[in-house]
Amino acid sequence: MVAVAAMAVFVVTLLAARGRDVASIEAEVFRTVNTAPVWLYRPVWPLMQFGNVLIACTAAVIVAALLRRWRVAVAGVVACVAAWYLAKVVKNVVERGRPEVYLPDVRLPGVPEDGFGFISGHSTVAFALATVLGAALPRRWRGVPFAIATVVAIARLYVGVHLPLDVVGGAAAGVAIGSVVNAVTVRRDPVDQSVQSVATSPTGQATPVPPNPQ
Repeated sequence: MVAVAAMAVFVVTLLAARGRDVASIEAEVFRTVNTAPVWLYRPVWPLMQFGNVLIACTAAVIVAALLRRWRVAVAGVVACVAAWYLAKVVKNVVERGRPEVYLPDVRLPGVPEDGFGFISGHSTVAFALATVLGAALPRRWRGVPFAIATVVAIARLYVGVHLPLDVVGGAAAGVAIGSVVNAVTVRRDPVDQSVQSVATSPTGQATPVPPNPQ
């Protein structure tokens, strides 16, 4: 259901992005973020690298190693690579330009990027990774990867290489990919067969109960 909802958002943004003009509200949101203080570039840049497919795959492997759940590494790498390739395909289909094609005086504090803008590859990869890790991490940590992915998406506006629809569409596509990969690859870790649960009999004596055979 999450994948279906995310795909619906992706389709809506795709249809909107196929237009040749940038809506005034989209331009306003872009300029608000793009004109943020220059000093933010240095702290934002490292976090933005989590949208790089190689860094994202490495992060997936490191988190899986810490959790000792190697299926998470497989899911993370598959999701990130799939997100990267999907973004490439969508860019060539939609052919939406970068912000400077539509708007004047776009600020580029980092290195300018060429190619098409929709969807944002960094946002797609970051949210695909966040969806995989969010399902694997303990409850109190699940929001962290999504917070980082959100910073990645906003940072792509800040550095002037994407418009809002680019990053929203990328985020939706990433969540859809991560949800599908989770459903296919991630399973519960096997129960240690040497450990048995203990139930209390009606007489008050502890009775060993064999592990669940699932």
